[in-house]
Amino acid sequence: MKKIKRIGQTSLVLALSAAMLFSGPTMKKTVYASSGNLETPATKAAASKVAKQLEDEGIVLLKNVKNTLPLRAPNKKGIKVNVFGTGTIDPFYGGGGSGAIKSDNIVSFYNSLDAAGISYNSNLHEKYNNWYAEHKTDGTSSGEGGATGMFLSSAAHAEMPMTEISDSDWQSYQDYSDTAVVMISRSGSEGSDLKKNDLKLQQNEAAMLSKVTANFKNVIVLLNISNTLEMGWLSQDETLTYSNSNGIQTITTALGDSSKTSTTNAPAYFIDSSKITSAAIIWSPGEVGMKSVGEVLTGAVNPSGKLADTVAYDVESAPSYNNFGDYAYADNANSTAKYFHVDYKEGIYVGYRYYETFGKQKEVQYPFGYGLSYTNFSQHVVSFDQNNDTITLQVKVRNTGNTAGKDVVEVYYFAPWKAGQVEKSSIDLAAYAKTKELQPGEAQTLTIQYATTDMASYDKNEGDGAYVMDPGKYDIMIGSDVEHTTSVGSYNLAKKRVLDKDNKTGTTIKNLFQNDTTYKGMTTLSRASTKATYPASPSGNETLADYGVNPSTIHTLPTTTSDKTKAAKQGVSYDKVITLQDVYKDHSLWDKFLDQLTLDEMIDLIANDGYQTAGLEKYGIIATTDNDGPAAVKGTNGFNYTDSGVAWPVETAVASTWNTDLAKDMGVAVGHEAKELGIQVWYAPAMNTHRSPMGGRNFEYYSEDPVIAGNTGAAVVAGAKSQGLVVTIKHFVANDQETHRDDNGVFTWVDEQALREVYLKPFEISIKEGSAMGIMSSFNSLGQTWAGASKPLLTDLARKEWGFNGFVVTDFFQYTWKTNPNYMSPVLAVYAGNDAMLSGVYAWQKPAVIATMTAQYNQDPVNFGNAMRTAVKNICTMKMSTYKFTDSLTK
Repeated sequence: MKKIKRIGQTSLVLALSAAMLFSGPTMKKTVYASSGNLETPATKAAASKVAKQLEDEGIVLLKNVKNTLPLRAPNKKGIKVNVFGTGTIDPFYGGGGSGAIKSDNIVSFYNSLDAAGISYNSNLHEKYNNWYAEHKTDGTSSGEGGATGMFLSSAAHAEMPMTEISDSDWQSYQDYSDTAVVMISRSGSEGSDLKKNDLKLQQNEAAMLSKVTANFKNVIVLLNISNTLEMGWLSQDETLTYSNSNGIQTITTALGDSSKTSTTNAPAYFIDSSKITSAAIIWSPGEVGMKSVGEVLTGAVNPSGKLADTVAYDVESAPSYNNFGDYAYADNANSTAKYFHVDYKEGIYVGYRYYETFGKQKEVQYPFGYGLSYTNFSQHVVSFDQNNDTITLQVKVRNTGNTAGKDVVEVYYFAPWKAGQVEKSSIDLAAYAKTKELQPGEAQTLTIQYATTDMASYDKNEGDGAYVMDPGKYDIMIGSDVEHTTSVGSYNLAKKRVLDKDNKTGTTIKNLFQNDTTYKGMTTLSRASTKATYPASPSGNETLADYGVNPSTIHTLPTTTSDKTKAAKQGVSYDKVITLQDVYKDHSLWDKFLDQLTLDEMIDLIANDGYQTAGLEKYGIIATTDNDGPAAVKGTNGFNYTDSGVAWPVETAVASTWNTDLAKDMGVAVGHEAKELGIQVWYAPAMNTHRSPMGGRNFEYYSEDPVIAGNTGAAVVAGAKSQGLVVTIKHFVANDQETHRDDNGVFTWVDEQALREVYLKPFEISIKEGSAMGIMSSFNSLGQTWAGASKPLLTDLARKEWGFNGFVVTDFFQYTWKTNPNYMSPVLAVYAGNDAMLSGVYAWQKPAVIATMTAQYNQDPVNFGNAMRTAVKNICTMKMSTYKFTDSLTK
């Protein structure tokens, strides 16, 4: 085994589970391990190439005044820079928890500078290196960032105080170069969310930027982040004041140099934004992505990333802010079982949909879809065609600058709306496409097509619920971002269209959640009455009864009974055993195949599925080996794995490429890696929504926008599937915050329109277009029903409406561990259509699982027996799509 190597505490945290091993403090363990090896160097090289290309195209250039970037060597003496920030010593390469990474081969920031031919001040580097070695957090205590999580000790690194640098030091740095590079680093972790202050500059960071902007002509800021920060200081002069009361730090922002006139004794730092000539988000770049950063600085790579999220000046300006985080029911004070809630009162108005619809553009610093380049492009619509079914555009993109680069055509639509109609955003992303690399003067014509029904809205009041398109003019726009668009055509609808049949299966669409996921009196944000419906924070006095919840009905087992004489057969012996390979060749054998299984065998196939799915050799049921993602393909032995594939840039970086072809290449590369590591099921990609910049796991999710998230995820899914790798798109659904997610499943209250249009849409696209064969259900509850026990979600929607035909696995199985012992009950799961339990410590849970499943079968042998047969069939269907099963057919 390789020697353990600690490259950066936050980047190497090994996940203890697919989601989290325990909530209890005794299991908050940080594990470091060496990077894995793939047997074939060519496989790793191919994956590394794709990973670097993702970072190349995912870096978002935010600012470039006077074309400071790319760096040029003055007087042919070579490029020299002064480098500031402890993040340069120990960048965040990934997040914490199951999305963590590990590697012995990480390209460091200084490696990237060396490779790019950029010289850096060695004295300054040594000062940072020595200070950080003594002051870095070690995984057990909070650093300056102050946000402790399950697997990260802090959202921010401890930053070196500027008192460590003398006046003579500053002079020597100026003599070395008039250019400074500053890195600001943040990350998130499974198990906890960020706080507002985590998204602001920490005090020593503000002091650093204040001193650097006062001492250097050109300051380049690199944002090594996964959550979008409050960064008005990039574009406007700001003074940040820091005060403490009762251990709580308050950070106040004021425009201009108010530090000179401040009458308080609180530390204040003026940041001269005019000296910050360039800035770029480099995300958490994974194992090889940092190489791209050096190449972006020199211009060897021209950044082409576009934001997949809105960057607001103040996180509090988003309507989700008032209902994100820690909200307990008042009943907890007098109850053993503890319950919590989160209310999605902003409805569909997430991210740009809010800022654009309600005229709040001035509160946005960098809009959705924004990103600069080192060159310029023109976009000309060659043709625009529309009919009842499709909108088709041909757009000629020409590089009108002097540097090779890529551009994105972003297509938006404005849907007609008036008071009384279903809620609609004033603008929505419809489709997009990215060019190849265009040389100066070169042009490429892109054809972009999407269905007219993609512009429909869900109306819970249309009959029993349906998608609708209201009559009127649908303006079609192209733009460089959501705020800067040009009309290119329109789709005109004379009368209302009602879409009450699914576009894939033809199943009748109807309300599945509205009565369960909303409560009496729940109000969501509306264009018709903004002031009256703008979300307020909970008072803290809310009771379960206020939400229509009877405590005696939470996570309770069914009392249904049935006649055992009418139950399906079990343990049947045939003269010749019917194997799964026989069923693969002749689907009419399914029932006879399932009749052979005993009750104990079915229970084992359903419940013994932590980092694997169990097999039964005599029936040709292969066992699979499964492990976490999406940060990397992790090898065998679950959370004790030693080998892994390439550590990928975070999903936010992948989404910021706006390149679905490249995302599919990632899926293909992941599939190749999985084969060599012996993995058949990958717990990835994660498809949840950036509902708030404070989401602790935003690094593991793609975007605030369901189209970007869905298209990117579907491409990864399709690429992996082409190699016989099953992926489990996760976490189904509305697992958009970490706080209380598994405390009996935080009760998530969201209306059906928002659920379908925003939170379910990425999963729908990945199932319909990516043909996903696996889903991971989430810890949280929809209303009071655990998502893994929601029949409307797992059976009625996913299978019947969308046509999903794979298997559903739980998030990390915590049955009997919580204050409500029936939370995550396998009985509730199986009845609902949740086929497999991700039981990472099954030996502990096995007696309770067998007892409860056997008792339920004895009570209700017909219905529960049929549900178990269905679960086993779904698991076996999934297995038949793996490369391991395909290989078994030739043996």
